[in-house]
Amino acid sequence: MYSGLNRVILYGRLGGDPEASRTESGKFAVRLRLATRRSWPNEGGGWEERTDWHRVTVWGERAERLQRTVKKGDAVLIEGHLSYFDLEDGETVRPRQVAINADKIEFLGKRKFEQVEEPSAAEIIAKSSVEPME
Repeated sequence: MYSGLNRVILYGRLGGDPEASRTESGKFAVRLRLATRRSWPNEGGGWEERTDWHRVTVWGERAERLQRTVKKGDAVLIEGHLSYFDLEDGETVRPRQVAINADKIEFLGKRKFEQVEEPSAAEIIAKSSVEPME
């Protein structure tokens, strides 16, 4: 029985070095800040552009390997799922938060200061496990 789909595919650059931590139960986690860009045509015939920031969490052995291999500015392809949680500081509960839990990560390159050709959307989808729609 098909009950829904919760998949996220993001291509972007890391906005900082991985931040490692352990849960109270001892599980290793790495948090990433991922920047993605999107653009769209505006009414004046030009283009608007926006950078979106995403919180991504990587768990377990994958997180331990990732912490040693990626740095701020590196390009990554992330496939994962959304999860929601509440933040409590003892006195107040903040509005519901969303996070991306990474199931697959592919390292796509180090940051370079010269012009780098970015992969097309088709190339990004081809690297993920999601089948393109016809």
